[in-house]
Amino acid sequence: MKLKSGEEVRDRYDSRLDPETIVILSEACEHIVSGGREFIEEEVDLGRSIGLANCVEINDGNRVVYARRPGRGRFTKFVLNRHGVLSQMATVILKRSDDGPYYFIVTGWIGPRAYPEPWDAYATPAAREFWETHALIWGSLPVCCYGCESVSSIADLHTDLGQIALCGSCRRGAIYPPIYFVTLDGWGGVRVPLLQY
Repeated sequence: MKLKSGEEVRDRYDSRLDPETIVILSEACEHIVSGGREFIEEEVDLGRSIGLANCVEINDGNRVVYARRPGRGRFTKFVLNRHGVLSQMATVILKRSDDGPYYFIVTGWIGPRAYPEPWDAYATPAAREFWETHALIWGSLPVCCYGCESVSSIADLHTDLGQIALCGSCRRGAIYPPIYFVTLDGWGGVRVPLLQY
């Protein structure tokens, strides 16, 4: 794939993007002019419906669960019983390679630009505000373990807990919920406070 300005774009060797998303991102790249930038984050309107955006705005009535996605050391916020929203936008994040005259895909998705997750090194106060009112659709991405559920609001996460299944990586301490956890493997109902935002 190539940018409109002619530079080659490659997917990462350890990419977590599915083939359908790669096709959409390839098309979006054809609309991007690099301008010599080291890091490119572009929202591209492809002029037609290209699929479902899996990041949606939530409210206090939504049910939220935190889950760890494969390859991530911390938890992502998901909303239950919601559907994606049709979108004509694709977001592409690229980084210029140190090894040659090309860019590689950092990540990308169907839907408008979103902020880094609150635990990300690049998260700003605006990112934290964004994720207070947004979540990914439960079931839209693979997860390797899941977290506690809130039936009402972010503020109530500590009062209405479900059980979680922790993967081996999480049991070793690579966890980041802003909540308490109850494990399925022998701690039976003990609430264990972990790291906060």
